[in-house]
Amino acid sequence: MRLQRATMRCVVVLCAVALAGIAVREGFAAPPDGDAAAIAAADAKILGEIREHSEVMQNLEYLSDSIGARLTGSPLTKQANDWTAAKMKEYGLVNVHLERGPLHIHGHAVRPARGL
Repeated sequence: MRLQRATMRCVVVLCAVALAGIAVREGFAAPPDGDAAAIAAADAKILGEIREHSEVMQNLEYLSDSIGARLTGSPLTKQANDWTAAKMKEYGLVNVHLERGPLHIHGHAVRPARGL
């Protein structure tokens, strides 16, 4: 049964790679000639914003050093989740919410700590 699944996955991946190769070769995946400059300019602008205004390291340091290590379902996980949701709202994202429900890790249901 597992061998059949693995074989099927390999077939699907190979088909996807073959289709992507055909699309690139035939020009379906390339932008029209007139749009290449506009796309390059947009890419440069996005990369400039990332270089000059990124908060990735500050966010990573806060999650790692201030909140610290956390086990799934622990109070520290809730604190990290709440902080991340607040940060996303601060960045202007809409419909930010935390999903409730059982956690499944390696096929086993895990109950969160009380109050989560």
